[in-house]
Amino acid sequence: MTWPVFSSKDFTSSSFKDTVYEVNKDTFNAQYKEGERPVNYSKIVFDFDFKPEKRNSRILLYRKIQDKVTVVITVNYAVDKKLLKKSVYLKVGPLNQRQTFKDETDIRNYLKQYNITKDDLDSYYDEIVNQKFLRAWTEIYDSKFSPEDYGEVKIETQWAGW
Repeated sequence: MTWPVFSSKDFTSSSFKDTVYEVNKDTFNAQYKEGERPVNYSKIVFDFDFKPEKRNSRILLYRKIQDKVTVVITVNYAVDKKLLKKSVYLKVGPLNQRQTFKDETDIRNYLKQYNITKDDLDSYYDEIVNQKFLRAWTEIYDSKFSPEDYGEVKIETQWAGW
């Protein structure tokens, strides 16, 4: 896969116009502006690393469940390995005392406590990655991938067996 060349024109004349972004020599970072992302997301971030030894992309979805609970879905795509990994962790507590939970047992217990199922996690992923990000991506770039077809990309989902 060849990385696209990012330009401010692409991001101001497309579905990505709702982002704040920064382009450097080896990286591209962006996040959707306040008011331009679904109201229950406190942050949606995506970045690309173009270094030949790294070549990956990452999307972070911060979905507020309650004032003191945020589900964070991370999506990491290793270009050379054609591997996309979806994982989840939680941030719990008041903003200035927030704890991060990455242990799978803790995560599953909190999700159960807040009645969040693996189908819910899949829907959060689909809502942003497929319906917002990939739709916008395919509007700008000639891509062999689409929200409906990831091609030969292998997908690993942390919560698949829950």
